[in-house]
Amino acid sequence: MTWPFHRARLKVRGCPDERDLIGFISAGAPLKTANDDWSVSLKLDFAIFANHATVAANGLFSLLEGGVTTFSISKIPAVCPTLCLVARFSFEANECENVFPCVVKVASPTARHLSPDLTAELKPRRSSFHGPYTITTLYTYNGFELMEVGVYRFTFFLGEVALGEASLEVQVSESHSLGS
Repeated sequence: MTWPFHRARLKVRGCPDERDLIGFISAGAPLKTANDDWSVSLKLDFAIFANHATVAANGLFSLLEGGVTTFSISKIPAVCPTLCLVARFSFEANECENVFPCVVKVASPTARHLSPDLTAELKPRRSSFHGPYTITTLYTYNGFELMEVGVYRFTFFLGEVALGEASLEVQVSESHSLGS
């Protein structure tokens, strides 16, 4: 099965050779956690949509038909059998070994909250080199329903604080379909 998609090439901070990666970049700022006892500098570096993806423990990832930013479908409603969202977060050294529950909430083009929210527990580990400390995680949606035309927003939250957002546009086109 093939998926029609568009790619966006963006510079990604933290890549040693400053190569281009396909995806989304969010600017992060120091955050306060829900209990406000300590601050967190957790940042969303990028998020990439793909048809299928895997993430290794060392942070390397593999994408099949990655860099998806737009779905062109023949009619609404439609179902995306598998939608993967790979995200990389960066941390400060003093945040390593802590657990950060990072939730992705999805809003439809008409701002309706879509279920389910997906949570990944981020636990960055210390490495032998000096920063930036990163962790890469995978969120997978099975049977993601496309009920409206427009932009779906996938927002990453730590407690009540939004870390960043990735968006996926859905448009109707007679010449394309998601497949069967």
